[in-house]
Amino acid sequence: MADDPAERLAFPFLDKAGPAERGLVRVCVTVALGAAAGLLAALSAATLLHLIAAGLWSATTGAGFLASINLLTEADRPDRSLLSYTYELAMVGGASISAAGAFIAVAARRAGRPMRTFLTVAPRFRWRQALAGLLIFLPVVAAEIWLDGVVHPPTDPAPVATPGASVGDRLIYVAAAAGFLWLAALAEEVLFRGWLLQQARAFTRSVAVIVAINAVAFSLAHGDPSVGGLVTRLALGIGWAWIVLRLDGVEFAAGAHLANNLGLALLAKPVLLTQSAPQPFEPLSVALQVGTVAALAWGVEWWVRRGSAAQVLAYRG
Repeated sequence: MADDPAERLAFPFLDKAGPAERGLVRVCVTVALGAAAGLLAALSAATLLHLIAAGLWSATTGAGFLASINLLTEADRPDRSLLSYTYELAMVGGASISAAGAFIAVAARRAGRPMRTFLTVAPRFRWRQALAGLLIFLPVVAAEIWLDGVVHPPTDPAPVATPGASVGDRLIYVAAAAGFLWLAALAEEVLFRGWLLQQARAFTRSVAVIVAINAVAFSLAHGDPSVGGLVTRLALGIGWAWIVLRLDGVEFAAGAHLANNLGLALLAKPVLLTQSAPQPFEPLSVALQVGTVAALAWGVEWWVRRGSAAQVLAYRG
């Protein structure tokens, strides 16, 4: 991605990891404690959200509260309305950010540094970068989904085009998707491109190895055994990791991550809590997704190299 070897470049974001994060035993204890805290937080958030959703469902449909609790877990129930999918969006976003927040809180406490340092080197979270990532990548994702749909026509309409849904329903669904998928994207970025990138640096100076570890972990964590899914997420992991390193924070990558997930939730298929069946390898689909994230990473690299030091520092800060 660069003219010079990556190891010759300065990556302030990686240097946030301190001496307390270099002991193998200490890291294992941090992971164990963080995973336990994250699991507890995710289960608590999911339980609370499930009860709230059941209460709202019961109040709006007249169904009993207990019946509503059971009904919400039936993802394949017939005649689902567009608004019903906001339940899955809330569960994914709420559980993800709760788990990530708890894990990073443990890691930050044991490392003796602020949680913010797992997100950015800037004094505060840079919302302009996150918005830029969303606005730049969302049209690209939309075009990618459209082109793939031309070659492989979908059997179901896009979620936002669900027949019978009112304008109000569509707006609520879009808002819920944007809000909850932002929480999910931020959670994944702070765990993989935040903690894991910095933690890997504590054990190796090779940027190529650090990025490779991040991409493999990110791909495997999604539990998609299909070749296309693995390759696509490897590419996403590499591209977003490089963007984080070049911009010294996860903000832009989190915005692009949101754009990717939001485009799918609006234009391809709704988010479900069930495990998807392995999909056949589609070379065009994989090529489009790999190509777009590679182009995004290249664009960021070009901007960083082309812009003056003052411009880059102003945008980074």
